[in-house]
Amino acid sequence: MIAKLRAPGLYRAALGFLLGIAFATGLTWLVRMATGHVTYHHYLSGEAITTVSLLASPIFFLVGLGGFDYWFY
Repeated sequence: MIAKLRAPGLYRAALGFLLGIAFATGLTWLVRMATGHVTYHHYLSGEAITTVSLLASPIFFLVGLGGFDYWFY
């Protein structure tokens, strides 16, 4: 299983997609905390996370799929 995650393919792309959502959640939390956007006593907003996830997740998916492997040689 580890070998499948190291090689470009759909397994790594699915992991990249999940990492993209986690990255979007973390980035949204960090920016909202730094700027003081508090809603209902917490810094997470579903709309903000969805917006950032719609941008970040496809990029992480393509990186996991191997679409940018040539750039990293």
